[in-house]
Amino acid sequence: MENFIPFQKLFKVKDCDSTQVLVKSYLALNSFPSILVQADFQTGGKGQSDNRWESEAYLNLLFSYNLQFVDYKIINQFYISSVVSLSLVKLFKTYMPQQSIRIKWPNDIYVGDHKIAGILIEHTSSADRIMQTIVGIGINVNQTIFSTQLLNPLSMKMITSIQYSIEELLLEFMTIFKDYFQKLQPQYFDTIRSEYLQYLYRHNQIAPYLIDGQRHMARINGIDEFGFLILDIEGVNRTFDIKELVYLSS
Repeated sequence: MENFIPFQKLFKVKDCDSTQVLVKSYLALNSFPSILVQADFQTGGKGQSDNRWESEAYLNLLFSYNLQFVDYKIINQFYISSVVSLSLVKLFKTYMPQQSIRIKWPNDIYVGDHKIAGILIEHTSSADRIMQTIVGIGINVNQTIFSTQLLNPLSMKMITSIQYSIEELLLEFMTIFKDYFQKLQPQYFDTIRSEYLQYLYRHNQIAPYLIDGQRHMARINGIDEFGFLILDIEGVNRTFDIKELVYLSS
């Protein structure tokens, strides 16, 4: 893909407020068009919807990187999120092939009903085109004790009892991601969407959700062309954005 720019610089830091913030700072101060920042520890890691990402130092994979685009329509931004999510699914399938890996819409990664990785994506746009995207990823790798304030955390080591190499996981992810990113073109959108649905958490299952302050039993029917979640509520399909509903466990 012509608009994929290989990383010209990789920054490894001991600690920082957030790799997402650090990528923005480095881009503002340097002429590198594409960089990746990995941290051993974050004091202010970010998650979706202003949530914080908690991680013990040296035990997990925390990184952010930017992507520059030449001509990418903002209405297709969901497919960027999709290829990042699918890259993580394939990474986990490589190391834990027997596990049920799922994407909790829009882009948390679950094993069963437990969260093992999170993604934060921020776009910079001009008119109707995306000019740059910053992707932040946190993967629970070797940590086995988590804050009781976290609802459902899980790590790779908790599943397999294996101690993993953080550097090896990062290299493997970027290799997988580059292959997916090269397919980020309109002729592949249907294929990407189909694969995303294959791994969608709770797809075609009746489960509880909090919507407009009320509990509803609903079934995920799919994702529309703009990346909104389609829920069947009492026989009626409705679409939702990320802040319009909450997944309930029971």
